[in-house]
Amino acid sequence: MRLFFLFAITALIISCGKNDVSTPLNPFIESKANNNAEDVNTPPLNTEPLNKPSPPNHYSNNWFLQWGWPGEYPNGFSVIEKNITLSARSQANPNLKETLKCPVDYLGMYHPWNKERASQLSFFTATETYEITISETTEVEIIQDGKPKFKTLFTGDIITFLSYLSEGWAIVNIDGVITEISISDIKDWHTTQKDTHLWLGLPCQGQTAWVRFQDIALDNGLADYGHSLSSWGYAADINPSDAISIKQEITQKQIK
Repeated sequence: MRLFFLFAITALIISCGKNDVSTPLNPFIESKANNNAEDVNTPPLNTEPLNKPSPPNHYSNNWFLQWGWPGEYPNGFSVIEKNITLSARSQANPNLKETLKCPVDYLGMYHPWNKERASQLSFFTATETYEITISETTEVEIIQDGKPKFKTLFTGDIITFLSYLSEGWAIVNIDGVITEISISDIKDWHTTQKDTHLWLGLPCQGQTAWVRFQDIALDNGLADYGHSLSSWGYAADINPSDAISIKQEITQKQIK
């Protein structure tokens, strides 16, 4: 199953100083370019509301910011022990220290697909951009005006990788135009991948605290979402028996 997303963006890449939020980046607007029956009930990967203000911006101008977490199966975690707290920052700024201690709900599934819980959370991604030089002339599939079409990239052409989406698709900048592209059509695309930060915003101590997913220790009362997703596109809080089963599964893997 192939998904297409149409993004409306007023700024190509955030460019600002450490605390400058003057350059807007609109939340992504999702629509499917194809109307295949199999896609009618497909949930969007990005669960943020369309009228949400720009993502918090504490990155330099070679980073691309967007709401949501990418991937055919976005990351997430469930809480399988009681009294678990996460270290968090007061801003989604990787240069700040984690000064906040934020409790997370026992049996909670913190995942973009858990709609009931996600309504109280924020998910956004910061991706370090990089240039790709096309090594050989290639015909690639792109999305233009909400519809798929083919474009020829010639040897020596340079495109800027902005962010991965899912199923081999990514957001890129081609000649100053933001577009979605079947990045898997370009053989050299992942030879120079840079860093990606997945941020989770959650209520804590009367404010929104920010946790970087890469900083979470999944062996400390938390479990990777893969232990408890029931189906693609759907996630929900787990129950006590799930937590027991997940802990047993983790223990068995550790023994092996």
